[in-house]
Amino acid sequence: MKVMTSLVAALALDLPVRAVGWGPSGILMEPGYFCRMVLGWLGGGLFPARGLVALVPAPDGGLTSRGLSAFIGQEIQMEGASADIVQVAELVIDDLVKRGGMNAPGSLSVGARKFLVEPSRFGKRLHIWGQDD
Repeated sequence: MKVMTSLVAALALDLPVRAVGWGPSGILMEPGYFCRMVLGWLGGGLFPARGLVALVPAPDGGLTSRGLSAFIGQEIQMEGASADIVQVAELVIDDLVKRGGMNAPGSLSVGARKFLVEPSRFGKRLHIWGQDD
């Protein structure tokens, strides 16, 4: 995926492109934004969740991802609500992309926060709860 995103960024810089569409998430974005985001990631920065993964609000205040499975084979369901849930989800996604997903229940830490992670019965979705939820 890094090679593919790098190639798309190079093409978007060189061609008269109006928008870059990322199919797995259904997101359209301005070419310059896509290039900055991807090149930052390729240079060692955080995984660019805001451009490559749609974060869909759930009625209970949580979030569901769309498009993350293209990178780790799984989507996430962040349970619970918090004022900074989008920023926290981005950090959780960065950690999961580095790990390659999770196939067994466990935990992960993002900054000072700790999360419980439980794969769904079929392994295609990760349910994530803050330990203080």
